[in-house]
Amino acid sequence: MSDTEVLEEDQTTRPPTVQEALARVMGDVRAVGKDEKNQQQGFKFRGIEAVLNAVGPALRTHGVIVTPHLDSLERRATTTSKGAAMNCVDVVVTYTFTGPAGDSLTATVPGESFDSGDKATPKAMSVAFRTALLQALALPTLDTDPDAESPQGTVGQPIQHGAPQPGPTPQEAAEKALAEAWNSADALHRLGAWYRQHGAPAEFIARIDQRHADLTNQNGAPA
Repeated sequence: MSDTEVLEEDQTTRPPTVQEALARVMGDVRAVGKDEKNQQQGFKFRGIEAVLNAVGPALRTHGVIVTPHLDSLERRATTTSKGAAMNCVDVVVTYTFTGPAGDSLTATVPGESFDSGDKATPKAMSVAFRTALLQALALPTLDTDPDAESPQGTVGQPIQHGAPQPGPTPQEAAEKALAEAWNSADALHRLGAWYRQHGAPAEFIARIDQRHADLTNQNGAPA
């Protein structure tokens, strides 16, 4: 029997490694959509139940077992902007993915949650488990990639992202600086000194000096 025949026979008779089993799971589960909505902040997300409903059958079919190990847990009390008491829990969990052949790989992920009652810890664990599954299996959402769409400027003309935009001319920059300093004698004094040092046109410096003198006379302050 040739080496190729031995290899082919081995692949058909031996149980798959955990990497091979997870690859088959990934082939069965292509995406999990954001079907749940946060009622407080209004954003959509993928809840743990949606992820487990999508991934669980494929994990069982291909003989992958996932077991957690809690590495750390931290609790702290906090309050909302409206003064309500909240419990915050931070966890770090290592999940072990064991395949049919008995080999395994691990994924260590964080989880965080807030709750006004006693559910902060299970919520944090759920967040960690969801993160581990989504990242280990590289599960995308069903959303359109925001980079695939271009905002429209004028009708039928997409905006050219990354195209350099012309900056203000030196005259425009000088006029803007003068407008911003127009009502402050101190700012006008500093502006005039800077433009004198950098060789600004005499008529522009004269405008600064005249406005500075007007403000000084109005306020009775020394020049």
